Amino acid sequence: MRHLIQKRVEQQAWLHEAMAKYESGALRSVVDSLASAGRAAYPQLFEEMEGMAHGSQVEYLYILLMNLQREIRYFIPGDSERAKYVQRMTSPDMNCTDVSYKGPEGWWLCHNEDGGDAADMHFLYMLQVKGDHGTFTGLTYAGELPSSAFGYNSSGLVFTMDGLSPLHLDLEGMPRNFVSRKLMEAKTIDEAIQIVTQARHSVGHNYNIASIAQQGTNPVSVETAPRGLFSVRTWEDGCSFHANRYLRIKTQQIPNPSSEHREKRVQQLLPVHGLDGLLSILSDREDKSWPIFDPHGSGSTYCTAVFDLMQRRVEVYVGNPLKRECCFSDNIVEVHQACCL
Repeated sequence: MRHLIQKRVEQQAWLHEAMAKYESGALRSVVDSLASAGRAAYPQLFEEMEGMAHGSQVEYLYILLMNLQREIRYFIPGDSERAKYVQRMTSPDMNCTDVSYKGPEGWWLCHNEDGGDAADMHFLYMLQVKGDHGTFTGLTYAGELPSSAFGYNSSGLVFTMDGLSPLHLDLEGMPRNFVSRKLMEAKTIDEAIQIVTQARHSVGHNYNIASIAQQGTNPVSVETAPRGLFSVRTWEDGCSFHANRYLRIKTQQIPNPSSEHREKRVQQLLPVHGLDGLLSILSDREDKSWPIFDPHGSGSTYCTAVFDLMQRRVEVYVGNPLKRECCFSDNIVEVHQACCL
């Protein structure tokens, strides 16, 4: 993976801008505050990042900045730069999509992983880690901790996540990548809920959490926000949907027209049943300006994850999810090799 990390560092223009601002002092207090909160709670994760830097022969600060990108992109000095950031957040860049289904046909959790930089698709891989807490596997961006998208572990814990954009950042809060990395170690739904709700989040996310080892235990959707805000909702029968906008927590958030359009489109498609119904949602392109599945736009869909909770399997598709072009599959409680997408 060394060459992937090196190449991603080389190609990320925002990363070099952030490094320059850190060295000039403009971002130093922001980065140091976020890193301090993370190190106090999860010191072992900093050892992992230091090991990643050493193994890839990349300066450690680049690795740290990549793992703080969701937070430090909030804090760009100057009103004009802030305006540019808000404009970027209301573009299609921010458009991951989660859908789930619970019914007599089965239980599924699916996720479209999207991003604003199509080049990032070449720096994604399914990473498997064996350690003291068991084995976990997750979609990983080169240079980052696993996983800011979706993952599962040998205890049968499964999760997907979508970024949310509260208007204000908590600089003393816990960065996203540290929370999701710790989530990879959870053994039960209750432990996972505890991890994502007890952390004082610096930004916001929605986590869908399920367990194939706890058959009959309802999966949950957990929205989180700064200042310790969270909302836990148990799955109901039928189809559920979440994009990149708060649906339950009442907090100020950056406008996200992509999510608004996707939510409206899903309501037009409902009701759906089973996995075919979920994939019909995740492949939909009817809304030309803000499609759910966007293979070529500024919010490119990189891949789609399908967790079959009853069959205890995961598959990852590239391209239109209806075609089911599988690039990775696994029995969730068995150990297999990691692979690049």
